[in-house]
Amino acid sequence: TLFVRTNNRLEVLEHISHQEHPKISDRYSISALIIQQPCSSDCLQETRHLLLSASTPTNRAEMSSLLQSRLQSHYLATCRGQQPLNYALKSRCAKTTRTFQKPQQLFRLQDDKRLIAARSADELAALAAEAQREALARERDALHRQPKEALRAWLIKHGFAEQVLPDEREVLLELLAEANLKARSQVVSYPLRKTPRSPRAIKSFLVAPIDVEDVGFVNFLLDSGSSGALITAELRESLGLSPSDGQVVKGVDSSGLTLRQKVRLPPLRLGPQLLDIRDAYVTTLKSDHDIDVGGVLGLNFLRMFELEICQDRQRMAFHPPGHIDKGVLDVEGMARLKCDVLKGGLLGVPVSLNGSARFPAILDLGANFSILNWPAAELAGVRRGSEADGTASGVQEVSNADGQRSNRIRRGLLDVVLGDEGSPYVPNRAMALMVRDIPSISALGFGDSPVMVLGYDLLSADRLVLDLRNQRIFVK
Repeated sequence: TLFVRTNNRLEVLEHISHQEHPKISDRYSISALIIQQPCSSDCLQETRHLLLSASTPTNRAEMSSLLQSRLQSHYLATCRGQQPLNYALKSRCAKTTRTFQKPQQLFRLQDDKRLIAARSADELAALAAEAQREALARERDALHRQPKEALRAWLIKHGFAEQVLPDEREVLLELLAEANLKARSQVVSYPLRKTPRSPRAIKSFLVAPIDVEDVGFVNFLLDSGSSGALITAELRESLGLSPSDGQVVKGVDSSGLTLRQKVRLPPLRLGPQLLDIRDAYVTTLKSDHDIDVGGVLGLNFLRMFELEICQDRQRMAFHPPGHIDKGVLDVEGMARLKCDVLKGGLLGVPVSLNGSARFPAILDLGANFSILNWPAAELAGVRRGSEADGTASGVQEVSNADGQRSNRIRRGLLDVVLGDEGSPYVPNRAMALMVRDIPSISALGFGDSPVMVLGYDLLSADRLVLDLRNQRIFVK
């Protein structure tokens, strides 16, 4: 079910369904469109027209124009193709001289009889009420085994005063189900996307579609190895800015210290959520991405949410702060890692190699492979030069795609333990770790101290929850 909510404008949301579409990364299957909030007569008329035209194959192009801007977000998030939404619809709905290879179909009306056409405000209210009942039933089923003390504690986290809470467990259950359902309406969820998708890529970033005012929806990379926001020169031009606008400031990238242009940004949104990001630095991104990318969002963005990454379901969800403590975002049974604030404002996790003293591992979700500098490798018993030659040591010299030479250590020869002594986490996947000098780390002032870049290989799991505002990571 694809819900439509009105708040002065139409918003397209995805509701929790009993079974997700097996091809959800390619297209949506619409069974119903529902207005969740009271709406104006103009909005009601437009929605009714949308529903009726959707059931008529020859008028699907009209459906595209009605919600073009809102649906564009979901098109970018769910389709692998780079063609605009109206092109994808035109390729199905009308004859055109322009053709595309394997055109992506955002809408596939498998059963027109299931499409609900709401013709009055009463019908819309009835649909919304039925959806509310179904959602509450799912919340109650998820909570029915929880003890009364846990229900009370979560309700207090939701803002209920302890002295006014009832003693009856069923009443507490109903109150918490309603509170959780209201909280879930604030979650923004997308299919999990990474670029580049090549398994050999040294860097591969999570991608989120960001609504840039007066520009449209732009793909941004998520990078915990960056602190602020970065945009490309192409996006700067789309914003109507020139290379002489803004100011020039010092920064740090993979090559070390550099000078960058700092510019003012228009309002940015993730779904309906307005982002508190006002400035960005102009940079040049590598051209190996298989989608159009407009910039990078770093720790300042990631701290605004509690981010859930589900590899098994191939989805990521942005929760407002507090959902973990309220029980809306379940972290039961997950290993917990405490982060520390390091030089340059980056986040790090304590790590031990082969029983060594713990040293910082900088969190970098954009790194496919974890990287050690040579002081860290030597702390683990790995030596440079002749001792690193041959197979007995398990060290092999390799070259990256950019020609930079590194050394690769087989994971089986290293005992990797993440976290402090009180809550250690031992990755259980066999992998290789890279050893090389890291200029950007040296530029931050680490010098000859042992340090590691903690990549996605050591954190990769069925489920990963990042609460970087409170400096904690949950892994399962």
